[in-house]
Amino acid sequence: MAAQQCLAMSTDVDQVEKLKRVPSAIPQLCKLVGDVNSIATRAISALINLSNDSMSLDRMNKSFVVPKLMEGLADEGCKHRRLSVMLLANLTKTPAGSNQLLGVGAGAEAADSVLVGMHVRKLVAWFLGQGRSGE
Repeated sequence: MAAQQCLAMSTDVDQVEKLKRVPSAIPQLCKLVGDVNSIATRAISALINLSNDSMSLDRMNKSFVVPKLMEGLADEGCKHRRLSVMLLANLTKTPAGSNQLLGVGAGAEAADSVLVGMHVRKLVAWFLGQGRSGE
């Protein structure tokens, strides 16, 4: 219900500004990215709508949403792959988002150099597989 309300608010310019003024709104939406498909889809859609300015992108990156999106993409039952890739595209326009995707920098999951670039390898494999499967 909350994700649905945030999604509805994120489509109205005035409501978007109200959402952005609530410091916990974006971090809470980021937590919902890993939820069941119906909730995650709404949360990701709202985050896409909110990702048009640097302050919002900064809040998303501080919530480490990139690894959560990548976990969702790895799930065979994921119903929001295209939305996840759209949000990844927006997030990786920033150095913090790019570093999270590459697995480097502060807060990176990958302490081992073998894991650096793991998310990029997964994306490439998914894109290549998508072409074969007709997904």
